Amino acid sequence: RRNVFDDDVKFGKGLCLTGYDYLEIPLSNVNLERGTIEFWMKPYTDSYGRDIFQNLASRVLFTIVNNNNDIVSLGIKSGNWLEPLVGNTRHAVTSFHIDELDLSPDAYFEMNDVVHIAFVWCNDGKYTDNGDTARLYMNGELLCAGKDPWEVGDTKSAMLKLGGATAQAAHNMDAYGSAIYENVKLYNFCKTKFNI
Repeated sequence: RRNVFDDDVKFGKGLCLTGYDYLEIPLSNVNLERGTIEFWMKPYTDSYGRDIFQNLASRVLFTIVNNNNDIVSLGIKSGNWLEPLVGNTRHAVTSFHIDELDLSPDAYFEMNDVVHIAFVWCNDGKYTDNGDTARLYMNGELLCAGKDPWEVGDTKSAMLKLGGATAQAAHNMDAYGSAIYENVKLYNFCKTKFNI
């Protein structure tokens, strides 16, 4: 299903990325040591990666990489839930395990729901108030956080990729995008409150 600019997200029409469609945006003042990304989306799947035909597949929401293969990424792991990833695709990628039993009922979304996603990262936890290295928010609610540190080898030449397939070995199988994006914001600091 393609967006022919008939689909509203939160404020109006959004950018539709399905299959291997992606948008790459070079970043000048954001690096992979710390930052925040937030956006509104209307997914073409539910929070398990199930599409309109009831097929399960992994989905990529965003990936931020640099020329040293450092990565910050968020996707849907097929049949599970959202899967934040950080680290280096050549050395060590950390996937934050999220136990579904710890999630509130508000942590799940259905196909075509309008959802606000925010992901905050700090590779060593120095720039968060409690040492968290990763935080995932949905609709303004902190759903999960992690404290596992990772090394960042380079702070230059970062690139944001919305949708599409992610960097090799990051998400399971060959994930692709499946959402309409709107109001994407990127910060070079760790936010804790979101105006939704």
